[in-house]
Parts: sequence; C-alpha cells; structure tokens
Amino acid sequence: MYPSEFDTPAAAYPADSDLFLSVPPVILLLFLLLLLLALLCGWYAREQMGPKPKDPCDALYNEVRKAAETALKASRDEVHARRAAS
Repeated sequence: MYPSEFDTPAAAYPADSDLFLSVPPVILLLFLLLLLLALLCGWYAREQMGPKPKDPCDALYNEVRKAAETALKASRDEVHARRAAS
C-alpha cells in the first residue's frame, strides 16, 4: 500500500466547514433553542395572565341600553304608572 492511495483525514472530514451562513452548528443550535425557550416562556406567561377582566363601562352601557329599550317599548300608561309608583 502506498500513502497516495488513501485520502488524508483533512480532505475526508473538513474541520473548518460551517453549516449555515458561516455560523458553526453548535451556535446555530443554541440560538434555535433560545428562540424556542423565549416562545414557550411568552406563551406560558400569556396563559398565566388569564382572561382579561370585563370593562365596567361596558356593563354600565348595557344596563342603560336595556333600560332605554324597555322605556321605548313601554306604552304611555305604563310610563305614567311607574312614575306615580316611584
């Protein structure tokens, strides 16, 4: 066997090759793991906050709207009777 029959290890396994955009594979993997961790933390924090509390202005608006609809639907005699009762 002659040494020229075999490739040198450096030619068979290049040590200086980069995987993606000149970024070593380990750093790329760490970046992707950190990105996944940040997304999971954001999702978890959003779930922990729970549903947003209702706005009290909406409840007040709905009550006034219902009272106005009831008053508009009432006959004239009903309105006079309620006024006399209060």
